[in-house]
Amino acid sequence: MSGEWDGQKYYSPAEWMKGEWNIFFFYESMKLGENACLKFCLDNGLLAKWYECPVCGERMKLVDRDGTKVRKVWSCRKRGVNAHQIKRAVRKGFRTAI
Repeated sequence: MSGEWDGQKYYSPAEWMKGEWNIFFFYESMKLGENACLKFCLDNGLLAKWYECPVCGERMKLVDRDGTKVRKVWSCRKRGVNAHQIKRAVRKGFRTAI
């Protein structure tokens, strides 16, 4: 992906923003796809890499969910004696400043 800003040509959102994470950076990242933007946020600590289920204490899984703004949620689903289904928004705990 390339773009032009202030008369200069850049080949990636990171190069274009020169390390500054603002709304334009994420807009350009979304052009690469929602999963690429989500991976960037997870890798850089803007979103939690995992959550612990409050019921069973195991790590929750990142799963697809239709009908929401962000199509990913943390989910824990167990069957049997300790049956439960817990879902948590992927944006919970989003850090706006590093």
